[in-house]
Amino acid sequence: MGAGDSADRPAMENMVKRPDSPQVRFTSAAGLEQTLKDYLLAYNHFILQRAIGHRSPIDALKS
Repeated sequence: MGAGDSADRPAMENMVKRPDSPQVRFTSAAGLEQTLKDYLLAYNHFILQRAIGHRSPIDALKS
């Protein structure tokens, strides 16, 4: 095999490397629960989804 053959390339060549993001460690179950509730509220009410016409899931359900 010559230079540039698949055996010469890393196996993850086509994968996108995401920047390392800080990990959050929760000190209690209540803290984790509140964070999940906050995310659920933001996702359902404020984050627009392309698959449903750039609307929030709640807005899509209302129409």
